[in-house]
Amino acid sequence: MRPVRARSGSVFRPSSRHSRLTAACVESLETRRLLSTYWLAPAGSDQAAGTIDAPWQTLQHALASVAPGDVIDLDSGTYAGGVTIQTPNLTVQSAPGQEASIAASDADSGPDSAIDFALGADGGKLLNLDISGGAFYAIKTESNYDTGVANPTGVGNLLIQNCRIHDSGRDVVKITPGSDHITLAGDEIFNSGQRDPTNAEGIDNVNGSYMTVNDCYIHDIATNGLYAKGGAIGTVVENSKFVNIGLGGILLGQSTDYQWFNTSINPALYENLNGIVQGNTVVNTQDAGVALWAADNALVDGNTLVNVARSAQAGILITGTDHYLPSGAVVHQTCANATITNNTVSGGNISQAAVDIRQHGLSGSLALRNNQYACAGGAPSFTYEDQGYYGDFSGWQALDSDAGSSVITPLSPDAYLGWSPPAGGLVYTPRALSASPLAGSFMAGPSAVLSGQVGTLKLRLTDVGGKRFAGPVAITLSAASRATYSPTDPTFITIGVPKLSMRAGASKVKKLNFNYTSGLPSGSYFVIASINAVETNTASAEAATPAAVLIAPPTVDLSASFAKGAPVAVTPSRGSTALVTIQNLGNVTASGSISLNLFASTDPTIASAQQLLGSISGKRISIRPGRLLTLRVHFTAPAGEAGGTYSLVASIASSTVPADTDASNDVAIIATNA
Repeated sequence: MRPVRARSGSVFRPSSRHSRLTAACVESLETRRLLSTYWLAPAGSDQAAGTIDAPWQTLQHALASVAPGDVIDLDSGTYAGGVTIQTPNLTVQSAPGQEASIAASDADSGPDSAIDFALGADGGKLLNLDISGGAFYAIKTESNYDTGVANPTGVGNLLIQNCRIHDSGRDVVKITPGSDHITLAGDEIFNSGQRDPTNAEGIDNVNGSYMTVNDCYIHDIATNGLYAKGGAIGTVVENSKFVNIGLGGILLGQSTDYQWFNTSINPALYENLNGIVQGNTVVNTQDAGVALWAADNALVDGNTLVNVARSAQAGILITGTDHYLPSGAVVHQTCANATITNNTVSGGNISQAAVDIRQHGLSGSLALRNNQYACAGGAPSFTYEDQGYYGDFSGWQALDSDAGSSVITPLSPDAYLGWSPPAGGLVYTPRALSASPLAGSFMAGPSAVLSGQVGTLKLRLTDVGGKRFAGPVAITLSAASRATYSPTDPTFITIGVPKLSMRAGASKVKKLNFNYTSGLPSGSYFVIASINAVETNTASAEAATPAAVLIAPPTVDLSASFAKGAPVAVTPSRGSTALVTIQNLGNVTASGSISLNLFASTDPTIASAQQLLGSISGKRISIRPGRLLTLRVHFTAPAGEAGGTYSLVASIASSTVPADTDASNDVAIIATNA
């Protein structure tokens, strides 16, 4: 029998304070050992231990029972979808040698998603699963871009590997703004739009940066196979196959509403930045095989496009898009600085160009080299609207060089159908990027702060690239227990520097204002800066504060004690005074009100408090950390009870911001004497 994860017991606390104090009731804790892997089986029970010999039954129960870093192994069978993953660094997978399915209804009345990654569930993994259904999406990531928060973000650093994902109501995989570092590797993605085929992509990514799609098979998609738009940075689509696509195959960019952009990083409103489409096969599309749509610095290399653009657009489309600003103004953004090399483009309709550069579709440079072109039914044609060119390959080559390129015999799509998952499953290795042209270092850092507090740090940026740097920079600040960056670290803010210009070797200091995120467990953290030179397609530089910073949540802890610590003199039926000291042991000012009840107790314990002697109600307070407030309580000593036969019990109740959640020191007891 495998051990079971420990669960904490509970402590009973009254819902309100009583005039007679009662003893707290405490349940004993069960003795359990930690377990990091749990098991599910269709014939299991949610009342079982979750071990391999006593598995749970439902995924919903499992997701509510695990802790960060745990693994959920699923035996073969089907489990109900419509579930939300809220735990970070959680792995959900078919158990070794098993084939598990997670299925939800794709009807309008079904759950929005078969699997939803909630904010905070960073670092999650879905491995070797069959995932289907969802009224809108089979898999969705969540973000708070639509909530109006100052620094929106999304769930990130997810790995979806060797899965079959299919038969969704609309999009199969939905990546929402700020959901960065999503990797799909070795997956089969198919049958989108089962409920609504009018807007049903294979992968719909709006402003999710650093998405990687590697060795995937995306087929039978109602609209676009994949798009990464809304300012998505660093998209990589490689070694994947797209077959039977209702609109375009692979789109870097498209058209996105203004509110979904991060304008501090991407003020020019490019739909995609530094995207790479490399080594893919695209077969049977109605629109473009590959489209660059207001994309900056895109690379399209080594792809094979067969029977593409059968109804519209072109084998490779380059176009701009209009953005409608909140002011009502309309801003047009072009593609910029595209590289298109080593591709084979075999179009499926003589009426559509092999390459089409639309009017106001391109600015900056265009590198065309070593491509092959063909078209079913005749010779391929080419369009460059700004230059008024609509013609054949020879004129195209004379117009824009396209050195080393040629016209070939059209390719048969039948020769490019079929796909097999990577043998033994794909082990994905991230693409290695060249070093950043920038380096960073923090000049100083505080020793201690409160979570939620506004902070300021100075970051020195240095041009180490050997030539003048000019362009936008994105700086992500996060908290880590180590002095190195990880995408799973809690993020404070991403700050955009739209235009940074420095000569080689020069430095500039940037003052960064941000909030130390609320909700962090109290502890010591390095503040890490990940510095991305957005338009260079290089690895991000890193910097860490010189020392760890103690980050603690703001707390109020009011502690009661009798001021002099000596027994209080009393005379039966005569007036007396007790001095009760209230000390704030927290780290922020206690602002609000306090009430105090004074009892007589026949023995020096809280349990035997019997008679209310006096009280103070609703006194306004403002007590700074470490400071004291003394309350004077006048009372009449009980008749017939001599001093020394009873104790005084002072009990406080407070209403402060933040609240005092520590009740262990809210009671003080002192003896009496004659």
